[in-house]
Amino acid sequence: MTQTQFRDLDKLLRLIAVSHFPDETASTRLRQIAFLNLIDLEHRQGAKPTARSMSRLFSAPPSQMDSLAISLEAKGVIERVPTASLTKGKPGKVLYIREDAIEALTAHFFSVTGKSLDVSADL
Repeated sequence: MTQTQFRDLDKLLRLIAVSHFPDETASTRLRQIAFLNLIDLEHRQGAKPTARSMSRLFSAPPSQMDSLAISLEAKGVIERVPTASLTKGKPGKVLYIREDAIEALTAHFFSVTGKSLDVSADL
């Protein structure tokens, strides 16, 4: 289920900070945190964030933003919702932080690492 504002963003960001997935670095986690903060900010300002709109904001290649979105979607943290006539009549995928993002992230972390993800133990 999509929503424009995520209630427990602080907890989600802390969980990402301590989620040491194999093959991910601290830099990767920082990029994910920044990306989620921007998705939340865009929604609070009434915008419909997409990977392309974020790439324009950062003057970054769209492929970098797509890669971040795909990795967070695979962990169950965000969803990309196809939306018709988003900009200039062209379709796009609006990014939303999932309502169950915290539960999905902790379940995915456990399935990959066999360990529990608990923010209170690490921060």
